[in-house]
Amino acid sequence: MTRFIALRDYLMVMIGRIGGVKLLSRVFSTDEYSEEDIKYAAEVLRHSSRKTLWRSFDSCNNYKVPFPIPVLSTKIHYWYAETEEKACSWDIRYMKKYFPQTDFRILPKLGHGGLVLLKPEFFKEMVVGM
Repeated sequence: MTRFIALRDYLMVMIGRIGGVKLLSRVFSTDEYSEEDIKYAAEVLRHSSRKTLWRSFDSCNNYKVPFPIPVLSTKIHYWYAETEEKACSWDIRYMKKYFPQTDFRILPKLGHGGLVLLKPEFFKEMVVGM
């Protein structure tokens, strides 16, 4: 199932890569991306190989978590956009069950991946403040 999800995500990015700025501006319409941001994303995609893009999705979607899950003596930070709460509900339940020390932080007024791209100074403050 995760391979199909990776394939879907990969194909969406490849369509965005082919469609360029015009198509990407529709995809990123949920966030406050400037035209310059969208042009930058289009340029990054244009210079990324198909193999690199596929490996990015495949490795993220198919990472095997060891079982039994080892006990960790560290704090985990889980940040997600306010608009992603429903989509992340399974992951959040999983983290609460297996990693109760996790510090959850909801990021308001952002879409997926919007923190680093749209609010880099806020991202820096969050990382430094951990």
